[in-house]
Amino acid sequence: TKPFFRNHLLLQVLSINGFQNTTYFTLMLFDIVNLSVRLANIVQALAFHRDSLSLVFYLFIATALTYASFGLEFFPEAFTTTHDGEDIKFDTVLSCFWFVFYNYSSRGNLKAFLDKAKPKSADWLPRLFFDTVFFIWVGIILFTTITALLVDALGKARVDQAKRDYEIRNVCFICGMKRTDYDDYGLKRGAPSYDDHCNKDHDPWVYISYVAYLNAKPHNKYSGIETFVKSQMDKGETWVPSKTSVALEAEGKTGPEKSSKPNSDVSSKDHNESGSSSSDHDPSSSSSNNSLKQEVKEMREMIKSNSNNSSLKQEVKEMREMIQSNSNLKEDIKEIRDLIKSNST
Repeated sequence: TKPFFRNHLLLQVLSINGFQNTTYFTLMLFDIVNLSVRLANIVQALAFHRDSLSLVFYLFIATALTYASFGLEFFPEAFTTTHDGEDIKFDTVLSCFWFVFYNYSSRGNLKAFLDKAKPKSADWLPRLFFDTVFFIWVGIILFTTITALLVDALGKARVDQAKRDYEIRNVCFICGMKRTDYDDYGLKRGAPSYDDHCNKDHDPWVYISYVAYLNAKPHNKYSGIETFVKSQMDKGETWVPSKTSVALEAEGKTGPEKSSKPNSDVSSKDHNESGSSSSDHDPSSSSSNNSLKQEVKEMREMIKSNSNNSSLKQEVKEMREMIQSNSNLKEDIKEIRDLIKSNST
């Protein structure tokens, strides 16, 4: 991979330079970042806030440049320092900028590197305001912002690592089955445990080996299953099990065996339940059915009393066809009854 090549190429460069200057060997100690997962996560979390950290760094630069300009304009005598008994004066904005930027380590204390103002002098109050604003802005706000970003980055790294560890321990890598869901199925004694399910039934290395086996095997020697799996792989579609396993399907917990009951039994049960529920809970439907039964009873009596009437037989035949083809039974039967009455007279 690219990071692997980059890191090892850098190590080779450092080792070659180290034989010429041993100072470079000390930089190789930072290879611990590549070897430690926790340190790598911390670095990734810091990189997550790189935009915010870049903006804060820009504010540091802008602040140093602003104070260098105003300080050189209003307090030029303050930008002096002593080195080996020699007084050094900064008389350009760029030199003042580097002087302020270099002394950011004082964490906002201008008096640590600028000449102090004399009490009761003309620039005493302006210097008080100048130094106080610098302390609040740099020493409190900017440095606290960096601290907050670092703490947030470390917290995010800790949360991500805990979430990753939880997923590894409690979610099957192949099918996505959670430990709690697997335990809730209540498999019989002797069935694979969840750990066996993840490490044996759905061992990721077995699936990786199977993929390598398919890639190495000639296509004309594929079996039916192998042809299907290879076609799914080529199309980028899934072919691994989803929240199921052989042990679960063997007990009818998941998979096709769970829904292997005859459809007629299920349909009749659902029909009976729906019929009973509708008659029990819908009074209007019950009264309508009683009225319909009464009308059918009257119609049957009319047919019996006029059984020799050929016209009536034809009407009865049409009535049956109409009932079978039309869902609105009540209106159809009423019309047919009127026809029967008119023929019977």
